[in-house]
Formats: sequence, C-alpha cells, structure tokens
Amino acid sequence: MATVNFLPGPVTVAREVRAAFRRAPVSHRSAAFQAVRDDTAAALRKLTRAKHAALMTGSGTLANDVVAQQIRRLRGPGLILANGEFGERLIGQAGRCGLRFETERIPWGQVFDLAAVFKKLSGKGWVWLTACETSTGMINPFRDIMRFCAAEGIKVCLDAISAIGNMPVDCSKAYLATATSGKGLGAYAGLAMVFYNHEAAPDPSTPTYIDLGTYHRAADVPFTMPSSLLCALCAALRATDFKEKFARLRQQAAVIRNGLKGQGLRTPITQRQSDFMWTLEAPDGITSRGLGDRLHAMGIITHYRNRYLLANNWLQISLMGSLSLRDVTRLMKGLGIVNYALTQG
Repeated sequence: MATVNFLPGPVTVAREVRAAFRRAPVSHRSAAFQAVRDDTAAALRKLTRAKHAALMTGSGTLANDVVAQQIRRLRGPGLILANGEFGERLIGQAGRCGLRFETERIPWGQVFDLAAVFKKLSGKGWVWLTACETSTGMINPFRDIMRFCAAEGIKVCLDAISAIGNMPVDCSKAYLATATSGKGLGAYAGLAMVFYNHEAAPDPSTPTYIDLGTYHRAADVPFTMPSSLLCALCAALRATDFKEKFARLRQQAAVIRNGLKGQGLRTPITQRQSDFMWTLEAPDGITSRGLGDRLHAMGIITHYRNRYLLANNWLQISLMGSLSLRDVTRLMKGLGIVNYALTQG
C-alpha cells in the first residue's frame, strides 16, 4: 500500500504541482518567469485580500525576520503573544533584532484572555502573534485582536504560516503577515511570502535580503529565485479551490475528532482546535516516538521527531497536503491498531 504523508512539511503535492516543478528552469530575469511571478502574486493577493505580496526565496523564518526588520522602524514598544513553540520563536527573533516589546506568555495550549491582552496593548504601537499555533494546533483569536487594534490604531503583525491556505485569513487589515509555499498553499518548501498594505520604502540600515522595501520597489524579483519553485506554487494556487479545500478539511477533521474520542486519545488543547493541525498526547506508558515509528512501518507518516514534540511526548497529524477522506480514515484505523497494540503491552 502506498505511503501517506501527514507531515506539516513537506506536504503531499498534487499531480499538477509535481508536473510544474519538473519544467525546464528559466532565468528569473526572463519574461516567462515574470509572467508566472505576476500570476502567482495576483493569486496570493486574491486569497489573502492583501494589497501587496512580496515573494522571497527562503523559509517562513526568513519571512518573519523581514517582519522583525519592518517592526524595528516603528515608533514605540510592542507586544508579542506566545502560547506555544512558534510564539516563542517570534519572541526570539524580535530579541535578536533588538525590538522593544513586552510579552503575554501563557502555558502552551491555553487560550489568551482577550481582556488581559487588550489591557497590555495600552500604549503599544504594534502586536505580533501566530494565527495558528502550530505546536498545539490551536487557532489564536487573531480576528478579535485585529478588530481591537484597528479601532486603536495599533499595527498587527501576523505569523500566518500554518494558517494561510488551510483556513480563511483576511490580511487586508494586517500591517504585515507571513506565509510559506510548503504548507497550506500545497507546493514545495522554499518560497516565503510577506503580505502588507502600505508602501514599503527601502531602508539602507536593513540587510538587503531582508529589506521589504527592496522587494516592493523592484520591478521584478530582485534576487535569484528558482523558477521550479515558483512554477510549482503557481500551479498549486491555480489547481486549488480553497473554499472546497476548507470544506474538505472540516470533513476530515470530523473523522479525526470522532476517532480520537473512540480511542481515548487526547490533544493538549480543549478549545479552538484547528481542522488542519492536530497534536496528540501519547497515552501513559507509550512514547510518541514508538507510536510514530509503528505508524511509519504501516506506511503512515506523522510528525514526531521534532525537538519540542519529543520533549512533550506528542505526535502531530497535519492535513495541509493533498489528502483524501480515505487517507484520513486509513490514518485513524492505523492509529487505533497501534494504540491498542502498545497499550496491551
């Protein structure tokens, strides 16, 4: 039986995406490349409702470093929210960039108290948070925070790397938002995106490669970009009906939710569970590595080798890729077999 991939990256890509990736490479200065780049940027703007979409060669971490450099130019201190691994990473990136900020740190898997967040936002110029905290699968209340900040004149920076392409994300009121090609957009890793709605000016004090203004002012891609990655991303955007995908994810999530109840498996969160990212706590006496290894032997690839997952004895299931309801049903059947075998000793 074929292997099925439930990793958050690399995700399983559609046939059209694989075909586009295999096209002969072209120069990033060519007219053919520019046409694909323009189509890709237009599709990204339509999906996110952002005025601008800057494309870069790199990972989501690069995109967030670009955001940190833009925040550095703002007046006043800000606030960073963290309730998981990726909120903590934003704090680390902000610290390396020398930003002035306070934090609202709560235990992983807990829900932010909006009253407390709004109170801490008093006197702040910006806030930075994850839309989906990938480490737990929790959807953070970014829409409520964006509405509050719009009324208060506070700029919102959104790490939407796991969210865009997996759920509706309106970036039209965000100051900056980030995404990557290798997750919900259904292509290969290697391209980063920054979405924004203002006219970004070049900053000579910012390293060129992470200066958003450099990308904004360029008539084309300012630095080398592999055409294979761009063509694959463009093909993924063209091939995906995102409304249909979001509905399919809700169906698949229902299968997982019901399966977990039947098997007595738990997640570290009790509220705001995403449809597309599931973190499971390994049962007592079982390691997540053992659970993941057994599933792997059955041709079911899950995410469990990451440092923070091993430390918490967690295993993750991602539905970000090109997966069917049959794939998800196979996963839950396999999980039940392995869980039973391990608990029976």
